[in-house]
Amino acid sequence: RILQRKLAAVELKFGKSEFEKRHYALLALMCTYGIELLEDNHQEACAAMLETFLDFHRGHGTACHTGTNLHRAAGFLINTNIVRGNTLTGLDADGLEIHFSWWNRVPDAPGSVEREPFRYTSLREESMFDFDVHATYAVCPIDRVHEEVRVK
Repeated sequence: RILQRKLAAVELKFGKSEFEKRHYALLALMCTYGIELLEDNHQEACAAMLETFLDFHRGHGTACHTGTNLHRAAGFLINTNIVRGNTLTGLDADGLEIHFSWWNRVPDAPGSVEREPFRYTSLREESMFDFDVHATYAVCPIDRVHEEVRVK
């Protein structure tokens, strides 16, 4: 439902521009996060989100089959932002710390984003900052986030 509301806002604001709808629909996925403890619920949530996203684009005649960057980016974002884990412990299904990513728009590169990973548990800490060293990702077009290009 959250994604549906975000996509409705995209439609309302950018209804005439297919480029902006694709761009902002991906941004809607980038700022939607979730943690689900149970495997079957996690799988259903991810599948429902992808179907909602694809239905939005199909409704506008936008190509979004599995071979498109739009589909690949959406699937990647959902799998990155909707994780299976425990919110109380901050651990994922494998017992590792849950990590999410901030997806920042890059002002000097329209249509591009930069990924900044952070620990979920850092949101509960007093300082609210995550000073751990994480992988650094290159600025990339929003529909190519699935390529995960790292900075060398």
